[in-house]
Amino acid sequence: MNQQDELLRLQKLVAEQQKELAKLRAQNENLTQALLHARKKIFGSSSERSRQIQGQMTLFAEEHLVEALAKAQESMTVPAHKRKPRQLGIRKEMLANLPTEVVRCETETKNGCPVCQSDLVKIGSKVIRSEVRYIPAELKVIQYVQDIYKCTSCGSEGSEETKDTFVKAGVPKPVFPGSVASPSVVARILYQKYDMGIPLNRQVKDWYNLGFVMNRQTMIGWVNRSCEEWLMPIYERIHRQLLESELLHCDESRIQCNKEAGKKASSQSFMWVLCSGQEEKRQGVVFKYTQSRSGHHAQKLMAGFNGILVTDAYTGYEKVENVTRALCFAHYPRTMIIREVFAQAA
Repeated sequence: MNQQDELLRLQKLVAEQQKELAKLRAQNENLTQALLHARKKIFGSSSERSRQIQGQMTLFAEEHLVEALAKAQESMTVPAHKRKPRQLGIRKEMLANLPTEVVRCETETKNGCPVCQSDLVKIGSKVIRSEVRYIPAELKVIQYVQDIYKCTSCGSEGSEETKDTFVKAGVPKPVFPGSVASPSVVARILYQKYDMGIPLNRQVKDWYNLGFVMNRQTMIGWVNRSCEEWLMPIYERIHRQLLESELLHCDESRIQCNKEAGKKASSQSFMWVLCSGQEEKRQGVVFKYTQSRSGHHAQKLMAGFNGILVTDAYTGYEKVENVTRALCFAHYPRTMIIREVFAQAA
């Protein structure tokens, strides 16, 4: 390889690396902006107006100062600002995970040049635009037909086997025996209900529009059986592995459960959450619903755990045995303020 070829190869390599660097810079800028926006949404104030503190003087206490400020703002000259150019590669990143289909827009060449009727020669192509196309869902009935074979020797005259032998082909097991449910249909129902928050009665209309007539009670049965037969064993295994951790976080949140036997819809129930520590090798979270906030629910949820338990100052966690209690720093300032208020009131 001569020096000229080596130089061309290095120039091509540098161009490719510069292109990759520009792409990485665009991705970094997009992620930075998303992080700043999320931080502002979580930790930023929902209002830019400062709260008036009792006993503290305000800078605009006098009405004439307020009027003077308003007039000054009317005549204020705002300098021109520079708008940041749009980052390259943002749309490309949005569509990166979608399959792409190219539609060729070809011209009629048999008539030749529209001016002089000479032959046309293709010199290149140009991408005009990209669009995302939605393809509606499609349902089909899958019938499993089992082949059955019979031995030609067994059961015949002169054979040692007096009975006929039949061989049946293997058939995949159904999700629920005796049901038309398939894994894809059940998974879609669970996804729409628990991830997208779509009630089952509205899903019935959606499935009907696709041509599948199904009632709400059937869907309820599929959801319940899926949780009991397929998801509960996974939940219990995650729970057991969490109890083997060295550090766990636990908290409980108030919720309302409608149409629960023996309880008013307006009464409060609780959802307990048990989460592994950040440094644990096995990361996981489990939720547990209870009708009350009694400490024995926490005791039952963490039975067998003997590590460090990080919670708030709720006394119900004192019933959890063989653990080392650790209070959460996020709750500490509020806890100390409450204790100080009660101490002053006493």
